[in-house]
Amino acid sequence: MLCEPPPDCGTNPTLPPVGDHLVIKTGQAQHGLAQWVVGVWDKCSTDCGTGTQSRSVVCSSGHDEDCTDAKPANSQKCDDYMGCQYAAGEWGECSARCGAGTRSRKVNCAGARCMGPKPAETEPCTHNDKECTECEVVVYGGPSFDGWSLSFGPGDYTVSDMEVKGAKCDDVSSLKVNGLFCEAHVFEYGDFNVQHKGWQAVFKHGQYDRQGLLTGGAKDNDISSMKVKQTMPSGFNATGMNMPKTGGFDISNPLGENPFSKDNPFANPMNSSWENGRPWSGAWQVSVVGVAAAFFIRL
Repeated sequence: MLCEPPPDCGTNPTLPPVGDHLVIKTGQAQHGLAQWVVGVWDKCSTDCGTGTQSRSVVCSSGHDEDCTDAKPANSQKCDDYMGCQYAAGEWGECSARCGAGTRSRKVNCAGARCMGPKPAETEPCTHNDKECTECEVVVYGGPSFDGWSLSFGPGDYTVSDMEVKGAKCDDVSSLKVNGLFCEAHVFEYGDFNVQHKGWQAVFKHGQYDRQGLLTGGAKDNDISSMKVKQTMPSGFNATGMNMPKTGGFDISNPLGENPFSKDNPFANPMNSSWENGRPWSGAWQVSVVGVAAAFFIRL
């Protein structure tokens, strides 16, 4: 059965046309659903300090005017310190002129904050120049630092020792002492002023002309005998390295004395003659035999 519509139904002025009503509602729905779509933040513009980063911000409808809410920021400040590195300068000189010391350097952070442990600003060091370990005395005759010259290592040199080497005691004009721990003890009369009292002078690392010798106490250019001593400080051995200490004393030098000195009873128990700072091997042999004999006699 077909029902007919009531008369003038389609032209009722109190109701809008069906087609127009749907268009309006559809437009309102589209405007209400539009919203901002934001992307993820890009990487910070710097990896050491404060920079900026950005992201995309678009309206879902494709038209910014369709999104009625305030538009979110598409850029902002950012902090990143993962790339901050420490900058270390060159090491400075060792604090010790000879032996063990320390040296330092500047270490700065390239940014406001560096990640990871800070590199060391100080470290142990060892300074071992030739001047630290050598000991040589050069005696010159004639013009200062010219003419004949003779070199002497650590040891005691009597009048005869000096003459054998060719030194003319009354013609010494200048002197060189090479080594920071080297000393030249010079004497006026005979063997170390034993027979007659006279002047005695000590000269350390450096050069001494006629005036320097006179100022230092050596008079009239007359050096009859000499002792050359290597006076290394306790704990500093011939290699320039500080030795470890055990039991409260230095195992490299238990008496704290010059190991090359004649006056060290452990180095020269028989008080024997020395050549270049070392005792005759025969003296050592005699001392060992004597100790062994005393031991058997006591038994």
